Amino acid sequence: MKIFSACLAGGADSGEAKAVIVDKAKDMLTLRSARTLPVDDFIAQAGSGHARITLEYADLLADEAELPPVSDEKTASLLIKNKLHNMLKPDTDYTFIRRDISDISPSSLTGGINSHYSIYAVPSEFLDEYINDRMRSKLSMVTFDRFPLAALSKKVDPVGLVCHVYADRRRIILSFSAGANLIYARTADIHVKYSAGDELNDFFYEVINLTWLYVRQTRQLPVSAVVFSGTLKGRTALEERVKAFCGQDIRYLNASDYVKNCDDGIFQEYLPAIGCALTEDSANFLPAAYREQNAYKTVLKKINIALCILLVAMLVSGTVKFHTYTEKLEQLTATAEALDGRLEALDSAIADTDTLYYTDNYIKLLAGRDKSPMNLIIPVQEALGREHYSLVRFHYDTENSVSLGKLETFKTYTAGWLFAAEYNDYLAEFGIRGGMSTDLNSILNIPERKLEIKAEIGKSGVPE
Repeated sequence: MKIFSACLAGGADSGEAKAVIVDKAKDMLTLRSARTLPVDDFIAQAGSGHARITLEYADLLADEAELPPVSDEKTASLLIKNKLHNMLKPDTDYTFIRRDISDISPSSLTGGINSHYSIYAVPSEFLDEYINDRMRSKLSMVTFDRFPLAALSKKVDPVGLVCHVYADRRRIILSFSAGANLIYARTADIHVKYSAGDELNDFFYEVINLTWLYVRQTRQLPVSAVVFSGTLKGRTALEERVKAFCGQDIRYLNASDYVKNCDDGIFQEYLPAIGCALTEDSANFLPAAYREQNAYKTVLKKINIALCILLVAMLVSGTVKFHTYTEKLEQLTATAEALDGRLEALDSAIADTDTLYYTDNYIKLLAGRDKSPMNLIIPVQEALGREHYSLVRFHYDTENSVSLGKLETFKTYTAGWLFAAEYNDYLAEFGIRGGMSTDLNSILNIPERKLEIKAEIGKSGVPE
């Protein structure tokens, strides 16, 4: 499969693209060409539906959360927004990806059907600068620099935690990944004052040292390998200093392990673009609607090519006349247009609301479980919509109940107590109206003026 892959820097209009054209067979690439060109030229030359781009964005939001394994994108986004609401700007739309790290995260406390995910978010308006009308039909993937580094690290150690440090003329990126799963990443710009000599090595060492210590303290995972790439390769003095504090030899990426017909200089210079060609779909920030649309166009194009070849062969053999070919082509076009119209009509007939997607997917997920507490979703919908909870837990044992929790900070103690009393009254009234059993506890942390609220909601008369 032919792929046009590029690392874009400097903006959607006036920036540059370090682009490669490769043939991909499983996990091995063959380089056709590599060159740096303006973004506009890259857009003009990119093949429809086969282009991949990796972007620079240092402020990518990252967090971890326990989520049920839902496949619907809108339901997943709703759950993620609820988990990350303290990190998100209120009036900003975000694009999310999530990756299951239940097997590699020691902090995972999952139970029942939930899994532990790493979640990444970027403002959708940033993506819109690149995914304009000209680019939209070209793309099969949009990702960010740290994910291609993780994809390349996978061959160094398919299981262990790899610290991959990459630098070019403008930035240094550290990715800590296990397999293809990114665990932590940091990006730092290289200032002009660090342009050369020992000062630049000192800057690199400080960034690597502090990031290493942070990951070791917070993640509690042993690092199996340390990799230098890009302009860091060959910095012997820096390697010795890093080796002294981490206790490991510095390793390099070999071009021959990833791409054929490529010397080491080209490989190091175009490393993010090459890594982007190997990045898994789970790191794709391209909205699902665009991916499906481009895939449909690609398939339709292949079908049309196959039909044309077949019909030309039939014409050559004399088994069909030209007017028959024209009629068949018109019938095919009319059928495709009718099908497209029916799909649009069906899509517009379905109510596009968060509540509908949320409810429908959980009902499907837990169909047939009569005693499941998830049957409480509809009765407690009003309570769920009243506050932003940091904890919503459906109990799967004999309790058949829902736990809600949140932490509020108030300007005065009185405001906190008044809020707790008011919400307690609401909860009692809500229970009477809905035939629910309700219980609310609140604990005020006086020095910090923080109120922790814990509510328990269940069906009245549920047998133990």
